[in-house]
Amino acid sequence: MLDELQFRAYALKDLLGAEALVDREDLANLVVFHCQQAVEKMLKAVLEKQLASIPKIHSCRKLYLLAKEHRLSLALDEAELERFDEVFLDVKYPSSLGALADEGFPSKKIAQRFLASAQLIVHQIDDELSKT
Repeated sequence: MLDELQFRAYALKDLLGAEALVDREDLANLVVFHCQQAVEKMLKAVLEKQLASIPKIHSCRKLYLLAKEHRLSLALDEAELERFDEVFLDVKYPSSLGALADEGFPSKKIAQRFLASAQLIVHQIDDELSKT
């Protein structure tokens, strides 16, 4: 199992990947995917020291609620975390087309929005973890 520092490193690498791809309209789905992964991994970093076993879930909202119970004192926007959850299935399993049903692939504009949100969340959590 990864430790807190490894989860944080992987989260930051996912964020760097999203930043490197954000100007490519044809790769907007990968930007969104890496943004979701960055948030998920940073939340798992919070849980790593507190739980004997990190749940094998991908829901950013559920991970956040667990993190709040155990260690995280930051107030994150649960609606925004739900948007990451909704789009995760769309970009990982395109046939589900839930949150992106009207558009199919995410647009560059959507990817930029997710990137801005992921940057804020990831850096807020990283800063919080750096204090402990």
